[in-house]
Amino acid sequence: MIKVRAARKNDFEAFWKLESEFREYNNKHELIEGFKYELDKTRLNKAFLKQLKQKDSIFIFAENNRIPIGFLFGCIKTITRGGYISNCGKIGYLQSIFISEKHRGKGHSKLLLSHLFDFLRNKKVKLCTLHVNTYNTAAIKAYEKAGFKGPDQYRLYKEL
Repeated sequence: MIKVRAARKNDFEAFWKLESEFREYNNKHELIEGFKYELDKTRLNKAFLKQLKQKDSIFIFAENNRIPIGFLFGCIKTITRGGYISNCGKIGYLQSIFISEKHRGKGHSKLLLSHLFDFLRNKKVKLCTLHVNTYNTAAIKAYEKAGFKGPDQYRLYKEL
């Protein structure tokens, strides 16, 4: 049975394992060598603890029999500059979501996203945005299925 719960300080090792799988997946698909990333456990632990303390944020795990199989973190941002969403004031931002490969396709990301949406609605936020790499077609399909529209932006590059 899948359960969703808030992340805690002692969850770092589980997060490290999932984030390592996430990095491996992204680096395998990344076309631009300079955009691939390495993980530094000490720096990631500091970022993890900082994320837990963030005001107006959500950091949750999906668990299968008490074993973390995925995570989501998101936050509320205030838009202070121009753009088509500048009239919204506060917006939700999905910073990261990941489900371990062997648990995908079972609706777990939908479950995590529903918790994010409930969190945002409770904070009176009316818009949620995210960034996704164009190669990640499975994620794009999942986001569209969850009601996201787009794409709004593309990352362009030119090798010189």
